[in-house]
Parts: sequence; structure tokens; C-alpha cells
Amino acid sequence: MLNLSIAPKDTAEVHVKHPGTLLPLATITLTGPNHPATLARKRDIDTARLDPSYKPDFTAEIQATLCARTIGWKGVKDAEGKDVDFAPELLPDLYKQDWLRDQMLEGVGRNELFFKP
Repeated sequence: MLNLSIAPKDTAEVHVKHPGTLLPLATITLTGPNHPATLARKRDIDTARLDPSYKPDFTAEIQATLCARTIGWKGVKDAEGKDVDFAPELLPDLYKQDWLRDQMLEGVGRNELFFKP
């Protein structure tokens, strides 16, 4: 039976793995599909696409979407191995890394992360 009252959670944690070894590295918290940050980003994309001069840059859109939907992390370290506190201004550089962007996109697409069992 289909339960029409199923609603997504506000956030979900995506476990980041080392791209070569697949060992756990960190956990990144993303907003769910109905979270205000996600909805605001969707509106921004829709508005931009209405502009006749709009030229899609999908990599930039994905980076901006991930930045908008990332609201926290645990286990992120700097080059010396020291913990880095979450700071939204660090996200654009973080999401320039293809391997990380790919893992986060996979996480965004995993509906089971955003729904309670």
C-alpha cells in the first residue's frame, strides 16, 4: 500500500570515502529535498534559466547546489591533519574536487538517506 504521508527528513549525512582506498574520511550533512535551502536553490536555478542570455554551466550549477545544500561536516581535516570547523566560505574550493563532488551527487540522489524507515 502506498502511504501518501511519507515526507522526507530535513537533512541527511553522507559518508565521504577516500577515492583510492574507499576508507572513511568525513561525514557531510546535506539538506533534504524540502529543506528551505534546497528549495531556495531550486528557485535560483529556475529564475536563471528564464533569462534569455542564460548559458548553462552544469559544473558551476552543481557546485553551487552542493554549496547551498551543505550545512555541516564532521571529520574534515587540513593538510596537517587538524580538524577544520565547518565554514560555508570553504565549500566552493572543497567542491572543486571532482571525486568529492561525485560522491555528494550520489548522496543527493540516494532517496533512502532522506526518508525515515
